Amino acid sequence: MKRSEDLYIDGTFEFVEQTMFLLVWVIVCKLSDHLSILCAFYFLPNKEASTYKMVLENLMEQGLSDPQQIHLDFEPSAIAAKCVFPNCKVIGCDTH
Repeated sequence: MKRSEDLYIDGTFEFVEQTMFLLVWVIVCKLSDHLSILCAFYFLPNKEASTYKMVLENLMEQGLSDPQQIHLDFEPSAIAAKCVFPNCKVIGCDTH
């Protein structure tokens, strides 16, 4: 994860409907053209840009270097990604 150039991030709401959290945010790192790995997941209380920003800052504190590209939905998470990683390219999710 520390050297991955591409991050893929998405969330799901259905998994956590019966808990105190609103969503699970999953972060996957591309290691090669044929291999990706789940690197982190966070249980989040809301979909606010400040919450996503806090998660991305936590990843940086854990040693994540600036990715070249982040693939995610265009919502507050995209705003947070550009705040934390201003030089990365934000690419919209191709399934939404």
